[in-house]
Amino acid sequence: MRHDGPEARRFDDSDRVTRAEETKNGFGVRSPPAPSRGAPRRDLLCQLLVWTGFGLAYEVVRGASGNRSRALRDGLALIHLEDHLHALFEPHLEHLVLHLPVLAALVTGSYWASEFGVLVLALIWTYVRARATYRRLRDAVIAANVLGLVGYVLAPTAPPRVFTAYGFTNALSGQPNPAHPVGLIGFAANPYAAMPSVHAADLLLVAYYLAQLSQRPLVRVLCWLWPLWVSFCVLASGNHFWLDVIAGAGIALAGIRVSSAIASRFGELRGRPRAVPDAGRPAAA
Repeated sequence: MRHDGPEARRFDDSDRVTRAEETKNGFGVRSPPAPSRGAPRRDLLCQLLVWTGFGLAYEVVRGASGNRSRALRDGLALIHLEDHLHALFEPHLEHLVLHLPVLAALVTGSYWASEFGVLVLALIWTYVRARATYRRLRDAVIAANVLGLVGYVLAPTAPPRVFTAYGFTNALSGQPNPAHPVGLIGFAANPYAAMPSVHAADLLLVAYYLAQLSQRPLVRVLCWLWPLWVSFCVLASGNHFWLDVIAGAGIALAGIRVSSAIASRFGELRGRPRAVPDAGRPAAA
């Protein structure tokens, strides 16, 4: 039975408004509901759990992957390869920096600040200010570090600073002697995990994603100068060979590819409005 009174007209007007809201993003499409008040807290807790779990698993696997004899053999192989290429310049670079106390202090400080300061701050800043970029950076960092772990397990490599016979020293590394690890650093660190350089990989990822957020050329240049400076630091401190840095750049590129694939597969689905059937049209068979 059809009613043409005031109540029916009010119902029709309300129905037209609702239908217009549902179709404002496309025919038969409803915008996703607004997040609840507790959603931000749940998401933050989820991110903290992800990083805590990943960090613990990373340290366990990394710490258990050390094989001293094989690591020394693989490190010597890199020295011979670089020497064969006439590119074994790291000992000269280290001794040059040692004669410049201010530069030496900056090299040692930057090595630790890059991983435990800049990377963490970049993750926090993007989480607060650019959530989509944070997700891409997070996924790329995790993917690159997982690839780094594979390298540590399959090919443990001693860092240059243990090969004192070739002119390297442990003066700028900021780490204990690998043969006599002490303190928290000695407990948590794996002295035979030099290939690839995760320091280089993580800072390249930070530069890549942060540079995309700025329209200022100076800011973009500064973003890219930082991983170059850190690469200089890991070489001058005796923590990595330049081949380690090249390998770190490789896993960074792989991390970007993995992150982009995840974003294209799941990111669009996360933000895609939900389709609803149109009562005025028959459903498709």
